[in-house]
Amino acid sequence: MLGFLRELVQLWRRQKRNWQLVVTHQVVHRFLIQLTEQYTTIFIRMLGASPVQLGWARSAAGISGTLISLPLGIVQDRYSLRKIYLTGISLWLLVPLFYGVAPSWEFVIPGVFLAGLAQRLGSCAVICDVSLKNRDRATARSLCEGVGAFPTLLAPLLGAGLVTMLGGITLDGIRPLFWLQFVARALLFTYMLTQLTEVVREHSLRPGKVRLLGDFRTLFREGRGVVQCLLFLSLSFIGKTLILTFMYPIAYEVKGAGAFAIGGITVAITLAEALFAAVFGRMADRIGRKKTYYILAPFILAGTFLFAWAPSPPYLFLAGFFLGFRVIAEVLLSALPVELVPARYIGRWRGLIGLCTGLVGIPAPILGGYLWEWVGPEYIFVAVGLIDVLVVLPLIRSLPETADLADDVDSV
Repeated sequence: MLGFLRELVQLWRRQKRNWQLVVTHQVVHRFLIQLTEQYTTIFIRMLGASPVQLGWARSAAGISGTLISLPLGIVQDRYSLRKIYLTGISLWLLVPLFYGVAPSWEFVIPGVFLAGLAQRLGSCAVICDVSLKNRDRATARSLCEGVGAFPTLLAPLLGAGLVTMLGGITLDGIRPLFWLQFVARALLFTYMLTQLTEVVREHSLRPGKVRLLGDFRTLFREGRGVVQCLLFLSLSFIGKTLILTFMYPIAYEVKGAGAFAIGGITVAITLAEALFAAVFGRMADRIGRKKTYYILAPFILAGTFLFAWAPSPPYLFLAGFFLGFRVIAEVLLSALPVELVPARYIGRWRGLIGLCTGLVGIPAPILGGYLWEWVGPEYIFVAVGLIDVLVVLPLIRSLPETADLADDVDSV
């Protein structure tokens, strides 16, 4: 164990300061996200949204992500990554304002739309993709998500305490959390604006005329397993979108969970990441991304189906812990797409991924809402589990293994 911890410390020290700054921002940003995440969709329901209308509201993020992905990918290969990243995290400032003032569910839609833009522009991948070597990639990302998750364990409990103190799970009890989030994000953005320096890349394109079709033909020709990877990421994103949209409303409205039980679900998810993300990330760098995913698969499926059929709130905590392994799997497999294409195409490749996941992210929550109303809310999680078993897991076999590739990405 001590040897493993020393490896993590050495990995941190040999990375450049920009990457360390982005990781620091990610940890604090995630703390602020989890302060309100478990109440966001419940809040939209309390503003009058039906399950289908909740799906429509959440689909706004898919729309904005789809619109921005290809242009962002082209720009990312040619222009300042610092400016792109700072633009993205500045948009996060505006998101809680729409929730803070919303008199009805329709008013949160611009906030959801901006969140979709911010997720693409302000993604840590904008910096990390060109900052990490293949031998460190899965471990470094898991270090960010795993060890960085320990401070985040307090956020859901803090949110539950504040909501309880302010009158419980009501509009007036939840709304102040968004104003607190706004103030904290303003301070965080100011810090990053003054500390982040320009990212110098050896592999980039000069600004100039864009050959859209030619660029993407080249990407498909020189990349490996590009089509299979797009299918895998898109199908995985459907499951992620359905879970994030409906998990907490189901826990509150169907399973009878209160403020601290809902916060406990988020704590359980984060606890699994904090304890095991770095371990499985290192495993992915050593034995391969695909083998590690198959090791995680039973835990992922257990969490999905257990949440669907949990008879009472205590079972939700265990389901949440297992769902944390789904997040770990997403993190370690996020290393794989970057390693399938040459470094000079990373921006366009990320843009294409964003386009495909954005397209499926538009109808997924709407269909989930109809599934809630026509069949039953628990069948949303059953559907996610069936997609995993019947499509996602078999599809992984067709993906190239990249853990043993020579590094072709220069550090920043």
